[in-house]
Amino acid sequence: MAISKQVKQKPKSYLKKAFSNWQAECNSAVLYQAFVKLERSPKQAKLYKQLADLEEKHANYWKNVLVSHNYAIPVFKPRRRTQVLIWLAKRFGLGLVLPQAAKLEQLEAEGYLEQLEPSHIQIDEQASANLLKHLGHEEFNEFVKKIILRIRRPVLLAIGGLLFFTSIATAHNVQIEGLFFGLFTASFFGAVLHYLIGKIIIPLPFGRVWCGWACWTAALLDQLPYKKSAGWLPKKWHYFRYLHFFLSLALVALMVFGFKFRQGGLGQTALFWFLVGNLVYWLVGVILDIRLKDNRAFCKYVCPISLILKQTSRPALLKVSGDASSCLSCKSQACTTLCPMDIDIPAYIKEGKRVLSNECILCLQCVAVCPPNTLEPSFGLDWGGENKLELRKLCPKTLNLKQS
Repeated sequence: MAISKQVKQKPKSYLKKAFSNWQAECNSAVLYQAFVKLERSPKQAKLYKQLADLEEKHANYWKNVLVSHNYAIPVFKPRRRTQVLIWLAKRFGLGLVLPQAAKLEQLEAEGYLEQLEPSHIQIDEQASANLLKHLGHEEFNEFVKKIILRIRRPVLLAIGGLLFFTSIATAHNVQIEGLFFGLFTASFFGAVLHYLIGKIIIPLPFGRVWCGWACWTAALLDQLPYKKSAGWLPKKWHYFRYLHFFLSLALVALMVFGFKFRQGGLGQTALFWFLVGNLVYWLVGVILDIRLKDNRAFCKYVCPISLILKQTSRPALLKVSGDASSCLSCKSQACTTLCPMDIDIPAYIKEGKRVLSNECILCLQCVAVCPPNTLEPSFGLDWGGENKLELRKLCPKTLNLKQS
């Protein structure tokens, strides 16, 4: 291979840079060869193979330059950074490492631009960087979606368990009855503070994240295998939550004002109430879940706390949004299929609205399975709207429950 004038004029500095370029190109080639083996899509694997071949071509260019100057080339060993990226790709998938690979390719392209020579390699490197950015964006989205699907239930179990044992350690009854005891006895710590923060203040900007990511009742029930139900039962079944709420209210009022019992919010008696109450919740929830084959049956028909969250989450800034045109062209209905609360998500998106249902628990399962990648959490201003829910086959498919 011909040697440029710059090589003849500045052999030492140039050869030092040439050696660095050779190492960088070899590392990139090794990295992309690993991508070829890890990529399941033949189309994507072909692109990585082309990138690997291009990097080998560049490496050979610099090797010839070095050999022509009798430069002693050592046995190539991949850099630690390359080894780490390959390990991460094997362990967590290409989506995690492609953005970093794109950055490295961009740095190489900028380095060649500063060297001025050879221009054809700089053009190739910039094209490779642009391609990796595009592939990295798509792969990273898929990586995040997979992570959401994998971690939600373990995260819910971890957060819910932590909060549950914190309540035990502090001897607080944060069942709905504990809230009523606190209000009726003017004890505004413990349960009242818990509800103020977790069920009123946080839902105003973030919606029902408590139900999707922190509730200890749901944390246990969501470990059952019934991730997707056949839909909601008829509307009359929804009133059990209201019955539960007002019976608890009446019971606490009777105990406080009728029997002068005031120890239901804090202390050993309150702790006993909390533990027994949760055992009852879990027992009823498991029975309902198995009977209806629905992990969220307790949330839908029995949980009294959801009535508070349904109202405080209406003006929530954080809701799921999407592109109407992409949703109209999507035939999979994967978002509704996997939604644990059986919300007819496309019915909102196709109308150019965010998901306004106050039954949405922000679990982001719909975002994780959306084929056109149009669904995403977004911040905005709206007051919620009608509940568009999928019903069981014994009823019409979709029910509009106005401001329930």
